[in-house]
Amino acid sequence: MHSGSPFAAACVWDSGSTGSAMMEIRDATSRDSQALASIGIRSWESAVVGWGENTEALRSKAHAAYRDFCTNQWSKILIAHDGSLTFGWGAREKLDDNITDLWIDPEHQGKGAGTLLLATMERHIAEAGFTESVLETHAKNEPAIGFYERYGYRVVSLAVGYSNSLEQDIQVVTMRRSLDDLSPDKRKIP
Repeated sequence: MHSGSPFAAACVWDSGSTGSAMMEIRDATSRDSQALASIGIRSWESAVVGWGENTEALRSKAHAAYRDFCTNQWSKILIAHDGSLTFGWGAREKLDDNITDLWIDPEHQGKGAGTLLLATMERHIAEAGFTESVLETHAKNEPAIGFYERYGYRVVSLAVGYSNSLEQDIQVVTMRRSLDDLSPDKRKIP
């Protein structure tokens, strides 16, 4: 699918083990906003449970943040889907080298959607002329940190910063990966 957007997503992957149709990456539309916000919040809630955070106190703020982001930034979001199911989404808010979001529905984690979204966003970053990819994740999100490390990301800093959307300080790690291996002959989308 080529929509003419900056993402111009046209990636397809046979996840094999799911028994489902081919997984594709496509650009989000405004009609996707509510479903994407729901995936984001389910993924967030699944992750924060293990961090000792008071999810009840943060839930309404997180819901509002996902709803607002997906409603206002849908044009910068990519979706992993198989035609009937949406598995997750990723975004680059400023269309620069920074991957700002990667959220996979907890029911569909481990099926390749995160890998496909990450590889697609990395390819778009490289095509835009950047030589590395940067992202941040919560410092206690060990599964996410491990996922990114498997794909060559390294933690380069740990910081405490104020989250406007959650109205509190949070610990984040910044991770970077060189994109030198993304020349057309060296790395293929899975």
